[in-house]
Amino acid sequence: MTSMAGNPSPPDVSWYVNSRERDDLINEVRAFATERTSDGRPSIELEDDTVSAGKPFEELMPIMFRCTWPPGAQSRHILILMKTSIPLDDFGIAVNDKFHIIETGGVIRQTVPNWASHNPFGPVAFLPPKLLEIRETVASTLGIDSPPTLGQIIAMMGSGAVGIMDVHVQSIDDACFCALCRRHYQVTDEEKERRKELFRRSFDGIISACGKCRDGRGSEEADAALRAVRSNELRSIIAGLSGASSGSRQT
Repeated sequence: MTSMAGNPSPPDVSWYVNSRERDDLINEVRAFATERTSDGRPSIELEDDTVSAGKPFEELMPIMFRCTWPPGAQSRHILILMKTSIPLDDFGIAVNDKFHIIETGGVIRQTVPNWASHNPFGPVAFLPPKLLEIRETVASTLGIDSPPTLGQIIAMMGSGAVGIMDVHVQSIDDACFCALCRRHYQVTDEEKERRKELFRRSFDGIISACGKCRDGRGSEEADAALRAVRSNELRSIIAGLSGASSGSRQT
């Protein structure tokens, strides 16, 4: 999960030394996405795609996404060319649409970077020279936030830090969960349909409250409590990403 802040890349930045380096990177992430799956079955490759949303003239970066949905299905992966300045809504729509998540009754719970070796946003003392060089390039251009912004993750992956975006999905019914009382709540089919466009734009989970909690706390207090839950969740996830061993299997 990432910071919601935007940090676009200047259009004159060139992230690649040459096309061969780019091709080598794409081959590495294809192999990573195909072989390192949770059930041991090779992931199915979908046709490459391009999302041009973002700043004009900015370079497109190759980002690999992987998703296992519906439950029991074989993992699928897709390479999407995108910009570091892609708007958050466009990013969510791209991921949801490429894997047909919404129309099959799913909602993205998390989109998590999965690094092949070292986490480039982790302690610099443990990074090999190549990753350290990539990190310094990203830091000098976009900065390094904690948690990193979506643009920083795209820049890191697209410029040579081998990793993929694992997309974790839950059912729409499971997504109707109150973050305040920690219980699932019921919504009508009409309300589910109304929420689908909101779900389609999301790539890092929907934090919501049930009607009872909203009525009891009032809208302003409930919204403040939800923001606090989101902030704590972000801190917990980034701590896990920094401390966990890289190249872990998909869950």
